[in-house]
Amino acid sequence: MPTLGRPDYVERAVTSVLRQTFSDFELLILDNTPLPSQDSIRRISESDPRIIFVERGNVGVTAARKMGAELSKGRLFALLDSDDYWGPTRLEKHVRAWKDRTVGLSWDRWVEVTQGAFREFPQPFRAGLIEPPKVAVKLYKRNFIHASSGIVSTSFARSLGFPFPSIMSSDWTLFMRAAEYYRSCFIDETLSFKELSAPDRITDTEGQAFFSWEIITVRRWLLVNRPKIYGLDYVRRKALKRLRMATKKNYN
Repeated sequence: MPTLGRPDYVERAVTSVLRQTFSDFELLILDNTPLPSQDSIRRISESDPRIIFVERGNVGVTAARKMGAELSKGRLFALLDSDDYWGPTRLEKHVRAWKDRTVGLSWDRWVEVTQGAFREFPQPFRAGLIEPPKVAVKLYKRNFIHASSGIVSTSFARSLGFPFPSIMSSDWTLFMRAAEYYRSCFIDETLSFKELSAPDRITDTEGQAFFSWEIITVRRWLLVNRPKIYGLDYVRRKALKRLRMATKKNYN
């Protein structure tokens, strides 16, 4: 969990982890809060021995997530944004999904929270196992797995999970790349909560143009490096778009 100030939200996120029914976890807090405000984050991290405080220095979210993967001791690797939180059975449900299965990605249903109001984010798959690369192809078109709702293996996150050090939406590429190689499992239960009311959110400070640039960069890289997975769908969508334009032109 990368953190930068906002101790009230950090405390809520940490509390949601400590209340998990599955207790065999470690929580890495990778902090970049300037002194003396950092003291409050340190105090939160001292509330349980399973919490490990790491002063990450002046590095971005993606570098912090990659650092977390390198430092993690567990078999599974989960992201948690500091202004989000989990339902109490989340880790238990995911660990169950990974047990005795060849799975490389699991994710749960999540909701957006705005001043106490909840809005469920639509999902394109039914609950259960999905063969590769179906989830990856869907993610290429549109990201439907929030950072705090997905889990991959720690070994994958270390080796192949973060190919773009300069982007912020590294959760999107992490989950998409895992779904290229392995089966995915969708847990059709609301277990993750994305907070939209928190101040200083990355999506608010960076702006839409920045994330549009990220999307274009990632998609181009995937088309060049993984054409067998993404190329056919890309060509099909381009052809359909041209067909619609031609049909509209002839109709007019």
